[in-house]
Amino acid sequence: MASMDAPEARSSTMPATTSAVRLGLLRARLALLDGDADTAAELATAVAGDAAGRGAGRYELLARALLGLADPVMPPERLSSVIEGLGRCAVMDGWPLVAALAVARRCDPWRAAARRLAATVVASAGTPAARSAVSRFVDARFTG
Repeated sequence: MASMDAPEARSSTMPATTSAVRLGLLRARLALLDGDADTAAELATAVAGDAAGRGAGRYELLARALLGLADPVMPPERLSSVIEGLGRCAVMDGWPLVAALAVARRCDPWRAAARRLAATVVASAGTPAARSAVSRFVDARFTG
């Protein structure tokens, strides 16, 4: 049996390294931006499966959040644990996804969660000038 890292065992949607996982997440986000929810869902599903198999919970949660954006009929119960998990291990990368899920699902508790996560990012931004810049960025995400 071939190793998953062997070229002949890899598929174009099954990441084999952390860099490939990150690339898969980026490709899923870009597919969403292009309005291609099917491709986004396929990519996010592949990343989530690969990350779960590797024990990379952070990337699995990020991928499942993207899958929730790509699949509007995914039950909110499946996403609640994702949102909670992002708050534990992926605050910086997770808060924009939680905010997007809150908007897409019209869910005020998720919006509040996204604001809490974003506030953590702002508070840890370093200098007052950096905190101010990050705060403006966060505010734009919630009002734009």
